[in-house]
Amino acid sequence: MSRIRVLALALVLRVLWIVAVPVEPTSDSIGYNVYARNLAKGFGYCFEPGVPAVKYPVGPSFAYSAAYRVLGQHFFAATLVNLTVALLGIWFAMLLAEIWFGRRTALLAGLLLAVWPEQIEFVTVISSELLFNCFLLMWMVAWSSRARWLDRAWARGMLMGVAGAATCYMRPIALLLPPVLLTIDLLRPPRLERPVWTAVVSCAVMLALIAPWTLRNWRDFHAFVPISANGGLNLYEGNHPGAIGDADFPPDAAEQMTEVAADRYVGDLGWAYIRAHPAVFVGRLLPKLYRLYARENFGAYWNRPAILERYGQFGERAVRLVSDAFWFAAFAMSLSGLNLLRRRSSLKNVLTHPCFAICAYISSIYMATHAVDRFHFACVPFLAMLAALTLGTLLARRWPAFVGDDVTLEAVRVKQ
Repeated sequence: MSRIRVLALALVLRVLWIVAVPVEPTSDSIGYNVYARNLAKGFGYCFEPGVPAVKYPVGPSFAYSAAYRVLGQHFFAATLVNLTVALLGIWFAMLLAEIWFGRRTALLAGLLLAVWPEQIEFVTVISSELLFNCFLLMWMVAWSSRARWLDRAWARGMLMGVAGAATCYMRPIALLLPPVLLTIDLLRPPRLERPVWTAVVSCAVMLALIAPWTLRNWRDFHAFVPISANGGLNLYEGNHPGAIGDADFPPDAAEQMTEVAADRYVGDLGWAYIRAHPAVFVGRLLPKLYRLYARENFGAYWNRPAILERYGQFGERAVRLVSDAFWFAAFAMSLSGLNLLRRRSSLKNVLTHPCFAICAYISSIYMATHAVDRFHFACVPFLAMLAALTLGTLLARRWPAFVGDDVTLEAVRVKQ
């Protein structure tokens, strides 16, 4: 099997889903769609014309608005955006897996992502998930690529900066990822100068590309908001009396405030609760981690209106069942793949491997704020690579002639 065949399979499955399940925005998708339509009409980033918005990151709506401008304001344009970034994401994931683990693992990881139910289901959801994953994987390719033209720190740093800024515009949780990458770099190569200069250049480029939106927010809201104003709400939703980590409505007082003021108000409530109940905060971390990875049916949930309309409750339950069943099997294989790395390499290499480090970084953010299974979506490409390690090992034992690279004893090929 080749990468092109993997992408062809992914394309066919996603087109079949688009035909079978129409787009019916719900929850956050309604907001992203309205923002995108207003951008396409020239009203600016707003939910209501003349009232600037800043609660959600602008990146997803901007991407959909570009398609609306070209193809018209109907959902076919949105699904085309999703389809494009989904295929690009699988391509970047295969490039990364080949750099880190070898060709066999890369193809198997691509195959897993091609048939992964929730990855398919999200092509009919107007959201940040697929866009964020695509740009995050692009960022990781720029960071990990062995291309000769990226040997110079400035060249790699510039490409990383562009991809990093795009990723942050999709979801601001990526803003603190550069220190994670720099730490991995510093723990691996014998020379420190190049990673440091690469990080300096990439951060400078990211700052330059994000600054215009930050200035726009300062102009419209008279407050420092780098990208979006929902961090305080996320903190509050996971840290208040009775919180279980799920999304909760903010206090009534916040409803009368501007988006920035409301976010700061509920954020202050969240911080105050943590300071007053540190033991409760710590005690909720593992339950929230469990909630983050316990299931995977948000794709079915956000497509629920369309599925119910066409296929009834039986169809909706069937989609949920398939999504969860695949998730449990894939997650178990990813844990087994992590164990394979541990057995064939040092603990330091495992802990500093991007597949583990990035998932740990993303998980820690949602453990500290609020956690639902949708938020592990960004970890799926990396979990797929680890699952592919297990799958490749099993296939090689069953069929010794299975073609492709093996998992090397060094196991971690990043920056070697």
